[in-house]
Amino acid sequence: MIFVAGHKQCPVRDNKSPKNTDCKVGSSIGVYMPYSNSRSTNAHPEDVKAAVRKKFGSLAELARQYGASDSVVRAALIRPQPTGNKLIADCLGCSLHHLWPEWYNEDDQRISPKY
Repeated sequence: MIFVAGHKQCPVRDNKSPKNTDCKVGSSIGVYMPYSNSRSTNAHPEDVKAAVRKKFGSLAELARQYGASDSVVRAALIRPQPTGNKLIADCLGCSLHHLWPEWYNEDDQRISPKY
């Protein structure tokens, strides 16, 4: 995959633009529940990594293109990291809730942890 310097393959979505509801990643991620439209578990980190690698080559390359730390992007796969989660979701064309329903509600707002 060839990258042009300064070229953004996936624009970071602002709060005003419509959400993409037909995420191509979601059909292969998560638990299959035949009688429910929603998933109760987060996407598997390896499935998300595979989708990112198909578009960018690596998580580090995604981070470099958008000026984020690669540790932020890596951490976003295993724990809530709003910056990294938003970057990954926007670049894959998914909502935060679609990939991480345990961490984000339908409005892509962070769900507070229950201790």
